[in-house]
Amino acid sequence: MKSFFILILGVFCDCVKTSALKPANTHITYESVILRELETEALPLVQRSNTEGGILKAPRVGSSNEVAIVVDITCDYLGRVFLNELENLGLHTVQIMSDYIARGLEWEYGVAPPEIFLSPREGHEEEWWQATIQEQFYCLTCCISESDSGIATAERIAAKLGARYASTLSPVRRHKWLLHETLKRNGLNACTQRLCVTIDDVRDFMTNIKDCQVVVKPARGVGSDGVSVCGTQEEAEIAFRNLQSTVRYAGNTTNSQVLLQKRLIGPEFAIDTVSRGEGSHKVVAVWRYEKHRLAPDAPRVYYCSELISDWPESICDAVIKALNATGHKAGPTHTELILDDTLGPTIVEINARFHNQNFPPITQHCLGLTQLRAAAIAASPRAESLWQNIPDRPPRFQGGGRIVHLVSYLEGHIESFNETLYHELISLPTVVDHDIYAQEPGQYLRRTVDVTTDAGWILLAADSKVQVDSDYETIINKMRSLYPSVTNKENTR
Repeated sequence: MKSFFILILGVFCDCVKTSALKPANTHITYESVILRELETEALPLVQRSNTEGGILKAPRVGSSNEVAIVVDITCDYLGRVFLNELENLGLHTVQIMSDYIARGLEWEYGVAPPEIFLSPREGHEEEWWQATIQEQFYCLTCCISESDSGIATAERIAAKLGARYASTLSPVRRHKWLLHETLKRNGLNACTQRLCVTIDDVRDFMTNIKDCQVVVKPARGVGSDGVSVCGTQEEAEIAFRNLQSTVRYAGNTTNSQVLLQKRLIGPEFAIDTVSRGEGSHKVVAVWRYEKHRLAPDAPRVYYCSELISDWPESICDAVIKALNATGHKAGPTHTELILDDTLGPTIVEINARFHNQNFPPITQHCLGLTQLRAAAIAASPRAESLWQNIPDRPPRFQGGGRIVHLVSYLEGHIESFNETLYHELISLPTVVDHDIYAQEPGQYLRRTVDVTTDAGWILLAADSKVQVDSDYETIINKMRSLYPSVTNKENTR
């Protein structure tokens, strides 16, 4: 199943109408951007009466007065598994949707979700909570979102209701310019950057950094959507203009402020963590990205995320320092980092949610633990001993694990699908799961330009890293032949 948030992202961006939020102030300060972000995140996208509470579900085992709220359960192998882990540890649970997901569902299916599944509006959290627990005594332990779009909602609810485990209420972990300004203020490595409102801002930044490549991106975005790497001022100006006319992610305003950052050069990593209170962080998995260009003028796209055991300690240290600097204290993060040739370990972005891939079969096999299980333990006050037994860093292991991104080199309606090759690839010795999105003649196949346009994925895990690497090479060398023929095809050479 293709990631649900990717489907909703497409629906939302096609249909959304921008709000009447005040124009961006061209005089940008750290404080003004924080205030504007909080204002933007509070804008409602769906109507509600604020009289309905949520559905309180009893745990599978045991009995307690502890409740965990989970926002935007959209995926069977992430949010649904996390919910089960919570219930198996004896926690009551409540499932709700962020406005972004609720609006996307309404546009996709033509029916608004029942109000009982909606998150409370800002200022009505306590009223919603009392309607949910119905005058019984319950203690809220945490509020965690599966989706990027629900992170602000989850953070707000946890803070307003005084959850036992809650991060500092702030957009600095979601807004990429604010993130790097915060890192700089705390003496940590950060990108050289400029939040641009006018074309003159772009020209000034490009003049100052001289002959370096820049990354033009939304300040608030996901999945490499809208990200461009530019080598000239002209390219940067074009990317800026194109992005300014688009709708920002998880909101109903435009990308009036566009972020330009000096490009970091070096190997890319993703570090999965779980936190349980002030300064209590566990690194539970480290991944190394492999990206390639499909053509000289094409963007770099994911080929795989490899679970590694030879990670340098410096990248884990950098992530923990960044979490402390930005006020992350509760729940999971999926943090991207580049080991820059000049700066050293430098955070790219902090995503306060789970790794948004089907990683559990790999980490369970190689590490004996998943981020989902660790996050559930972190959310349970009675699981202190289980939390203490989780090591601060993932164990070094001898096997191998890879999330292989299936890349489409063509775009058009599928004329034929290579069933023989498909069965050959999914029968490789180390394959543990797979999903190929488009297989039927007539289905539309998009050329891969970012993670949201992948053609599917294959998971590899085994005790033999040599065998995993061999199967990976087989998939990469043959995946182009899965779609031998599409109409209106455009080869990427």
